[in-house]
Amino acid sequence: MEYSFLIDTPDRFSQANKEAFADLLAEQGINKPPLMDRVDKAKLLMLAKLNGHPVGIVSLHPLFDGALEKAGIGGMEGQECLELGYLYVKPEIMGYSLRGAALGYSLSTMLLQAARQRGVFEGHEQVFATSLNKELHPGYKFLKRLGFCKIGKAYAGSTTGLPIATWAMPVEVPVLAE
Repeated sequence: MEYSFLIDTPDRFSQANKEAFADLLAEQGINKPPLMDRVDKAKLLMLAKLNGHPVGIVSLHPLFDGALEKAGIGGMEGQECLELGYLYVKPEIMGYSLRGAALGYSLSTMLLQAARQRGVFEGHEQVFATSLNKELHPGYKFLKRLGFCKIGKAYAGSTTGLPIATWAMPVEVPVLAE
């Protein structure tokens, strides 16, 4: 099995790779606003392929307007806040690892390291993420493992109504892949 990883800005991704990214977003049930708009607004995209086939994605993109306010976090008005999100690994790949770490964890750490190296975090003190607000939810545990801390209060998600937790991590904290 041979993995390949593409990390770049949306304008440098080929149309075929953008479409592969959007297809994996659609597999997650993400379809509003139009998928290509979401892809084009990202600061960095990462697409993982296994034997040439897209199997995983993650992005660093602007946090949606109002997300921090919904969580009761003030003082960030007018600032661009970045979110680690859209992490997805095809279910049939979930059991595989990369250098001993789960593929989703590897994708996330590689993207965060690339963002630091490329200066994407310049002017930012922290990066955000969201997950379901349930301690037993995999996303909750995953973000803690990456070094994120839960902040603010839970709020109802706009699509599902489920409780959402907001997380933050200082951008200067090095993330090391296992």
